[in-house]
Amino acid sequence: MVQQTRQLNMSFEGDCRLASAMRSGQFCLLLEMNSPPSNQPLDSYMAAATPVFKQVGMLPGVHGIAVTDRWPTVQRQDPVDFAAQAMKGSGKPVLMTLSGRGTDLARAKTLLAEARAKGIRCFLAVTGDWLGKNGAEDVPTTYLDSVTTTVTACQFGSDAWVGAAVNPYKYTCEGVFLQYAKLQRKITHGADFLVAQVGWDMKKAQELQWFLQMRELYRPTLARVVLMNQDDALKLGEGFWPGVPMPIPLGALIMREAAGTADQFLEAQLSRTALQIVGFRLLGYSGVQVSGVRTPNLLAQLVDRVHDCTAECPDYDAWLEAWRQRHGDISFGPGASDLCPDPPYYLFADLQQPGRRDFDPELAQVSFNTIAPPTLGDRWTRWLHRPTRPRLIREAVRRLTFRSEVDEAAADLCQGLLNRSCPKGLVYGACGGASTDGRCEDGNLECFFHRVIRLASAANDLEALENGEVAP
Repeated sequence: MVQQTRQLNMSFEGDCRLASAMRSGQFCLLLEMNSPPSNQPLDSYMAAATPVFKQVGMLPGVHGIAVTDRWPTVQRQDPVDFAAQAMKGSGKPVLMTLSGRGTDLARAKTLLAEARAKGIRCFLAVTGDWLGKNGAEDVPTTYLDSVTTTVTACQFGSDAWVGAAVNPYKYTCEGVFLQYAKLQRKITHGADFLVAQVGWDMKKAQELQWFLQMRELYRPTLARVVLMNQDDALKLGEGFWPGVPMPIPLGALIMREAAGTADQFLEAQLSRTALQIVGFRLLGYSGVQVSGVRTPNLLAQLVDRVHDCTAECPDYDAWLEAWRQRHGDISFGPGASDLCPDPPYYLFADLQQPGRRDFDPELAQVSFNTIAPPTLGDRWTRWLHRPTRPRLIREAVRRLTFRSEVDEAAADLCQGLLNRSCPKGLVYGACGGASTDGRCEDGNLECFFHRVIRLASAANDLEALENGEVAP
């Protein structure tokens, strides 16, 4: 009778255990699994996935499953049925991604309605990666902005738990500003929790936490983590993860590890991934979403390793020392490029210091905070004499107002530029896929929104980029 009641609640009342866990301060570990390929029947795909579902259900250290949508290719089945099977097979909640790649508003609403009918209440809105114009598959040219998806998901009931993606691994003033400005827009329009993109620079992971604390944007935040396999390591030089910066020194280290035996390589990756997961917990993240774990045994190994690492690193200072010992003097920031000759930019000057886990307004050295910031209504010229572009942009990060102004009569102009200059056609701000030096995912030009920022700052007009309303 208890089992029947649980199934009834899942089908009609919805499963909100993940939301409850994050709200209560539990550190949640979610296993990321891809929705089935379109050319593979769901039943055959389930034959391989079911043992993993069962293992998720048995391990108390795993709190649920995150199901991707249209990743790594567009040719995937819609995620709803797979997500429902994952929830049923594991007995634990599911976080279902809604990708904007090749999606329109009608598809998003259909998936949301179907998911809610099956008891799914947790959603993550993403824009999706750029695949180019001339790929081997029929690549769609339209993208539904994740801001619009967020607004739409929030309209599907007060019990919907809607997440927003953010990529903190940006290393220019413009990149940091664009990511955090769009993040605030997503929160303004209803995002309940955040999911950070994959990355290994734990200074940037701490930067995101400090930014949220500085702005008093208290949202549970998950971090995506990858347990890399040897095939992944061999592809590191090919840029196979759009929007994910892989530092050259770390990539070289992982490739050297891949040259050893399979057992040695697995040991190295389990150790690094577990240590990173513990670091996220100690930095104040609400959990992690782990990809790359494809077997029940590997999942159990990772959970055990995280447990052991937690005991070895009981506090932030102990973890910081272990992280430094493991990676030595490796620089996790990118090198200089023609487009970005400046050193990597960090919003705060004193990240990853012993005894300094949390943001402290009395101690934190905000890198632009040499002059007291104005109130929101003040003019730039009242407090900055002939400001330079970086200082303007840095202050804009603190104020965080950005609008890509849509003017139908002016052909969707933004700072005099056509929004169609963005290959994804985005109008509410940048995606997270630009390279570390600000180059668009298509590999040709600087990100459209980076150009908008440069034009506005050159004209002393960053103030004009104000928050706009989103009408899905």
